Amino acid sequence: MVRVLSPPYGTALEYGAGVAKGPLDLSKKFCRTLLRKQTELFVTAGEENGRTIDVLATNTFLYGAQNLSPQNLRAFNHAAVDIARETVDNRAIKIWGAMGPKGDCYTPSSDSVTKLFDYHMAQAHALRDADVDALLAETMGSVRECVAMVEVARRLEISLYLSVMATDKGTLLDGSALRELFTALDSFGTEYSPRRNTLQRVLVNCSSHIQTRALYEHAKAEGLLARMGGFYPNAAVLDHGEKNGQSKPKCDIDAEQMLRWTVEMLEDFADPQDPEFFVGGCCGTGVALLDSFLNNLPEKWLKK
Repeated sequence: MVRVLSPPYGTALEYGAGVAKGPLDLSKKFCRTLLRKQTELFVTAGEENGRTIDVLATNTFLYGAQNLSPQNLRAFNHAAVDIARETVDNRAIKIWGAMGPKGDCYTPSSDSVTKLFDYHMAQAHALRDADVDALLAETMGSVRECVAMVEVARRLEISLYLSVMATDKGTLLDGSALRELFTALDSFGTEYSPRRNTLQRVLVNCSSHIQTRALYEHAKAEGLLARMGGFYPNAAVLDHGEKNGQSKPKCDIDAEQMLRWTVEMLEDFADPQDPEFFVGGCCGTGVALLDSFLNNLPEKWLKK
């Protein structure tokens, strides 16, 4: 069955609340209030029809060691998780600690696995200690960084959902084929088992709908679909879209088009009996997409 992920905070805060792209200062009441209000929009989407999102990813994607000092990193990540938990309240929504790649999203880091492990451990440790349900390592562009994240999760004994970026050729951003990724993970000692090990599922995000389909076509041809766990592509080509007037991102596909495309992808690549297959949207998406998914996804794909 399909599980619905929350969209990223970047688009929502930048265009909805008018906050410049970049880190929020959660030591300021104004910023905490903005984040709480945006989170409330995410967790209440679909409630009028008795539905909610299944997973809320925390507003921590940008808040690793490259943007924050060690002391501020821990304080910020804990504050973001606290706001998520308070807003979710008693709803049946999982909270995942979102983590981004080292460096620029579209240029995979050339660091070794060891250096990437050291870099990510501080934020992962803070999120684990804040008691998130799982880590979401998203927008991963290289096999090395994926391997590092899996080892981080293994050391911390916390569940990990790994989400990679795709190219038009259906490869990872560093040019690696999907099979190379799983071979590296397996040889690193992470036998894939959704229910027994830290690595739960592999998803695709921060890629266009064309790139996402290309990677899934490759997964199907290589017999790897059982190891995939969903997708949440961009609605805009650029990181957060282009300004359209003063307040909205210019997107290549709107919420209705994204819904149609998602249903086509589910029919082609997913199993309705899969207990955990995640869908959503990345850059350029927001509450409108959540409403579209929660209110209009065909019944065969919705959780019972």
